[in-house]
Amino acid sequence: METHLSWNPSLDPVCPDAVAVDSIEMLIVPRARDIGDFEVRRALPAPKRQMVGPFIFFDQMGPAEFVSGRGVDVRPHPHIGLATVTYLFSGEIQHRDSLGSNQIILPGAVNWMVAGRGVTHSERTSAATRKAPHSLFGIQTWVALPEAQEVAQTPTSKITMARSSHVPPNEARSATSATFGSFRSESASASYHRHRIRRPPWIEKNRNSLISAVS
Repeated sequence: METHLSWNPSLDPVCPDAVAVDSIEMLIVPRARDIGDFEVRRALPAPKRQMVGPFIFFDQMGPAEFVSGRGVDVRPHPHIGLATVTYLFSGEIQHRDSLGSNQIILPGAVNWMVAGRGVTHSERTSAATRKAPHSLFGIQTWVALPEAQEVAQTPTSKITMARSSHVPPNEARSATSATFGSFRSESASASYHRHRIRRPPWIEKNRNSLISAVS
C-alpha cells in the first residue's frame, strides 16, 4: 500500500557529507502567519538575519486546500522602493495593481512587480477558480532595488515563464528552473538588477520593529 507522508516531493534520504554540513551558516525556521483562510510561512526577516543577498522578505504560501467559494483575499496594500517576485508550484493568483494590471499568475510563471516610487496591488483567488475546490502552493520574495532606483524607477508589473535547466545526473538528482537571474548556463526570461547589495535605509530605520515582529 502506497502512503504519501509529505506534500512536497523529495529524494530518498541520504547521510550528508561533512563538507555540506560545515557549509551551513545558519538554520532559519520559518514562522507561520495566519491571514484568514490561508497560512504563510515567513523565513525572512529573521531575528538574526534580516536579509540574504538582495532578499528582504521570503514567504512560503501554503500548500493549502480550499473548498468551493473560498480562496486567498489579500486586500490592496502599497509597496515602495523594492520589487516582489511571486512564483507558484500549483494553483493560481489574480494580481491587480494601481498600474491597471489584471494578471493571472499560473504555475511556472514569474510575476515580477517593481514598486519603484510606489504601487498598490492586491492578490486574490479569481472568481472562476472559487467555483470548485482548489489548491495553492508558491513563494513570494521581496527584493531590494539599487539605491538609485528605489524611488526613481517607474513602477512595472509583468509575467514571464521560468526556463527549465536539466543538470547532469552526476551533479544533481533533479531538474532546476531559472526563475530570475541565472544558474549555470541558463538565464531567466525575467529581468533583474545586478548590483551591489546594501541594506535599504527603511530596514535600518525600522530594525527594532522588524526584530520584535519576527521574534
